[in-house]
Amino acid sequence: MIKKILLLCIVFILFLCTPGSSNTASISNDNNTFLIGQIQIGKSTIDDVQAFYGATRSKIIYNDSISVKTIEYCFNINGQYVKLIFESSIMGNHSVLTGFHLQSIEKNSFHCKTNSETISTNNGIYVGQKKSIFFKKFPFEFKAKNENYSYEEVYTRQMSDSEFQDMKKQWPNISNHAFWDVLVTIKATFKDNKLTDYHLRKVESY
Repeated sequence: MIKKILLLCIVFILFLCTPGSSNTASISNDNNTFLIGQIQIGKSTIDDVQAFYGATRSKIIYNDSISVKTIEYCFNINGQYVKLIFESSIMGNHSVLTGFHLQSIEKNSFHCKTNSETISTNNGIYVGQKKSIFFKKFPFEFKAKNENYSYEEVYTRQMSDSEFQDMKKQWPNISNHAFWDVLVTIKATFKDNKLTDYHLRKVESY
């Protein structure tokens, strides 16, 4: 009887240790990571941003030969200057947001709006945040190189009914259970143990 119980315990432990037998922490489970207020990466558009933050001129830049449409805002938060950049790559048709960028900057000629509240993501990331607090916001580990940290994750998301219908117009033979391939990258830079640069991108492709 004791041997049988020990055997069952060993089998149970091996099951727990088997890859895929337990839930793995994933950024896909936390929408707040992709939200700044009501603006959501992958959902909101450049027009939505301008309606919320105010009209400003957009521009096209190139990252690794990929065109990206960006709009910038600057805030003076109790003497700390923070630039907030929203971007939409060609994968977002230069409309749907595919990323945002928070940067600590020196005061310059760029017009900065005085703001009493910290500009932060909905999961609590903001410029000037202590490194120890920053990493508590994520259920996974970052790769480190000096004061630069990065994280990358690839996962799939099933298309919504409206997305499927839109895609079917372009791809008549698309599978009835079609999925998006999603790539998320996060880059963070610290100085004196405080966050100075935070860049998140989320790109969906089929």
